[in-house]
Amino acid sequence: MGLEVTKCWTFYEGNSSLCYNPEFDRIDEDDINEYRKTHKFPIDLHYSFEDMFNDLTMSSGCYVLPIEVKEETVRYVKKLITDLLGW
Repeated sequence: MGLEVTKCWTFYEGNSSLCYNPEFDRIDEDDINEYRKTHKFPIDLHYSFEDMFNDLTMSSGCYVLPIEVKEETVRYVKKLITDLLGW
């Protein structure tokens, strides 16, 4: 066991700079599925729609993605969160 450091995409609230935690702003599963019908999720070998769905509906803690995730995917997730939470 020891300290590890890695590059990653970190989602945070712009005004407070607090890390976005899906547990505190839980997005409804049905809303995510409806969003997907009109907004196609990018093909990304490092992060799938199912990964995102599970992260946003069942995880807690700071929402981060591996640096290998495509920028297109990061933009999609940011827009989904922003749209569905009305930010």
